[in-house]
Amino acid sequence: MTTKHAKLGAVMNYSRGVFVNLFEPDPEAWLRQIERYDDVLPRDSHYELLMESVPNDAALRRLDQATFSRQITVHGPYVGVSLAHPDADLRSASVQRVIRSARAAAELGAKVLTVHAGPVGVWEDRSDSLSRLVDSLEEIAQVASPMPIAIENMPTRSGGTRELVVSCSDLIQLGTMSDAFSYAVDIGHCIQNGEDFSAMLSLHSERIANIHLHDGHAGGAAHLPLGSGELDLNRVIDLLSASQYNGHVALETLGFTDTIASWDEWQMAMDHKNKYVHLKVS
Repeated sequence: MTTKHAKLGAVMNYSRGVFVNLFEPDPEAWLRQIERYDDVLPRDSHYELLMESVPNDAALRRLDQATFSRQITVHGPYVGVSLAHPDADLRSASVQRVIRSARAAAELGAKVLTVHAGPVGVWEDRSDSLSRLVDSLEEIAQVASPMPIAIENMPTRSGGTRELVVSCSDLIQLGTMSDAFSYAVDIGHCIQNGEDFSAMLSLHSERIANIHLHDGHAGGAAHLPLGSGELDLNRVIDLLSASQYNGHVALETLGFTDTIASWDEWQMAMDHKNKYVHLKVS
């Protein structure tokens, strides 16, 4: 049985949390997830609600009651979403779907809404696609304000479609085109892409609103439990501490068992760092 964990001191300026997946329109299943995490996680941790299924008003009230004592962030829907699609009707449908999740997030008092750009055809002009993406993000941001929205980096895909926002440099390029949105840095996706994320965390922490944490393998799988892939967890902790990052970091591992095992791994690494700091001070 996992025990409750104590809050750490000055080592951490950011909020730690876990994903709660709202995949199907089943509020009872959502609440069961929340109850299980409530039993083992500290009250100052947050939940990132993945709203693939956007709650109706009644379900939203139940979610609000179940999470009233915690900070909430929201991950918008992504299946079938393409915010840069060249077809105006399809792009508008994607934007409106994300906007519905933004309004639900606002009702819950969410601190940030994370979104995916979605795929485009490999034949599409990148500059035109980025312009359409920025237009979509600005439209969503206008509705979501004052809640920030954050665009996430994705793993490289092959075939007839590609992701527009893959690398940290893609995020930065997009950021030069508009200041209407923040960044969501997915560390596991960086690992999949074989990308060093150190400079991103060190130099751009002020624009990062959300971080997804999971393990993975370059060119392979991600969303693995911490300690089962190529992630250097101690390095991540050091980078976040050195940059004085003060946003949100959520475990995006698959399932309750892997998530709690990863939380324990994360907590042990944090405890070790905290103990080392106190030893140096004394």
